[in-house]
Amino acid sequence: MSLIFGWNNFHLKSYKPSALGMPPELDEQLTIEKRQKYFHLMFIPTFSLGQTWGIRKRGDSALYETPAQMRALLEAMNLEHK
Repeated sequence: MSLIFGWNNFHLKSYKPSALGMPPELDEQLTIEKRQKYFHLMFIPTFSLGQTWGIRKRGDSALYETPAQMRALLEAMNLEHK
């Protein structure tokens, strides 16, 4: 018998850059996402690994990591998701 384990994340909330105090021109180019990371065992979410931020560019399905400076500003805003 083998154990299947790992980690993944899921989408919590999306923000437009203008709602976070960034230039409104960026609204057409990207979306900033709050994501929940978790550890899974046998594909069953077991415990949380914390929350993270991601950037999704328009027209691209890939999720990009936020730069350290932007991540620090987003964390300082203390936007909470229930």
